[in-house]
Amino acid sequence: MLADLTLIDRDFQQTTDSCVLASYAIVANYFTQIPVSEFFAAYCRHFSIVSHACDYEKTYASHFSNEINKYPNSNGYKLILFLHNNSSDNAFAEARRFFTAKFYLNAAYAFCELEERLECSESLLNLTYGRMVQAGTLFNNSTRNQLVCHSVTIFNCDGSLFIRDSGRGVATNLYSIDFLHQLAETRDAVLYTKI
Repeated sequence: MLADLTLIDRDFQQTTDSCVLASYAIVANYFTQIPVSEFFAAYCRHFSIVSHACDYEKTYASHFSNEINKYPNSNGYKLILFLHNNSSDNAFAEARRFFTAKFYLNAAYAFCELEERLECSESLLNLTYGRMVQAGTLFNNSTRNQLVCHSVTIFNCDGSLFIRDSGRGVATNLYSIDFLHQLAETRDAVLYTKI
C-alpha cells in the first residue's frame, strides 16, 4: 500500500532550525495521528528540559544543535532514531508500535532501493540534503564556508513521489518530483515503514 496523501500533515511549519525532528514528527503523525508539535514536547520531556508549551520547538532546536555538535561524528537522524527506539516518553513509545526505521548514511547509494520501498510499501522517507554556503569572512579576509542542511519527508502516493517540506508555508510545502536522484547534494536518510 502506498502512502495516503490525506494523512500527511500540511499545517505544521517550522519556526526555527527544527527540520530533523519536524520531519520525523510528520512521519509519526502520519502513522499515529499524534500532533507534530507533541514530539517537540516529548523531546524536551525525554531530556528533562524545562520549557513553556509555546517554546518546545525553540527549546528543542537549541538543545539538539548542542547535542549534535558535541562530537565530530554526531548525526541528527541518529539522535532522533535513538529516541524512536529507546525513549520511554509516550509519544515515541507509541510511534515505535506503528513503524520501523532504517538508517542510510549515504542515501544516494540506495536511491533505487528507497524508491522501490516507497513504491511497494507504506513507507515515508526522511532525507537530508545540504550545500556549502559562504558564512562570512575570517580575520584574514578569506571566506568561511559552512554546510547548511535541511531534512524533508518524501513519500509515494498513486505512483508519484511527493516532498513534504516543514520549512515552507502551507501553500508550497507539498510538491512532486520524478526521481530521488533529482535532488542535489543529498546526505543521509531514514526510511520509516508501517509495521
